Amino acid sequence: MSRDLKNYDTVKSRKKKFYEKYPDGRIIIEQLLITEEQAVMKATVYKSIEDQRSHLPWATGFAQEFKGVGGVANKFAWLENCEESAVGRALDNAGFSTILAASESEMRKVARMEAEEKTSVPQAAQKVMTVIKQDSKPTFDIPDNAGKYRIKFGKKYKDIALEDIEVYATQSFIEWCKKEAEKAGKPMSFEAQELSEAFKRYLDQMADKKSGMQESNW
Repeated sequence: MSRDLKNYDTVKSRKKKFYEKYPDGRIIIEQLLITEEQAVMKATVYKSIEDQRSHLPWATGFAQEFKGVGGVANKFAWLENCEESAVGRALDNAGFSTILAASESEMRKVARMEAEEKTSVPQAAQKVMTVIKQDSKPTFDIPDNAGKYRIKFGKKYKDIALEDIEVYATQSFIEWCKKEAEKAGKPMSFEAQELSEAFKRYLDQMADKKSGMQESNW
């Protein structure tokens, strides 16, 4: 496949096309992990402000960058590159890719990482391991009323709100996710972690509501 950057659409061009089609659209950036050497960001695309308020994202995209890895650009603008790549992936997932499935900024990242791999593989590998081991708390997309949170994966429960599922069933599903992750020797997926956090908030809110009802009866 040709990697001539002229063959790829820029993220700036994709954003222009998106806002032309959806003037009330929103592109939200979340910083999932920011340290002195690395960044992980998530971009979420909404067709309108109503969709954003209703927690109905159209598409998402993730990106990861390391400070100084892959050339001069990431030495001074690694956060900007990470944000731009996340937006590019989200827009691509939303269908804004006029030529191929990678934007110009994403292809520049590939070129940077390949150059780094040829010159300093141990250093790059060490930084990747740092990301995996980093104890960071991700940013979850959970509505204020956690009971309205809709599960985002699984054949049985996908797109079903927590309040519409028996508590024991949700708890069993989360436990199954934990066991499967342990078997694979990996942490739970982002979606499973988000579900676990939403479930905890849901239980807390139900407990607070029950406590409030009891106090009112006193």
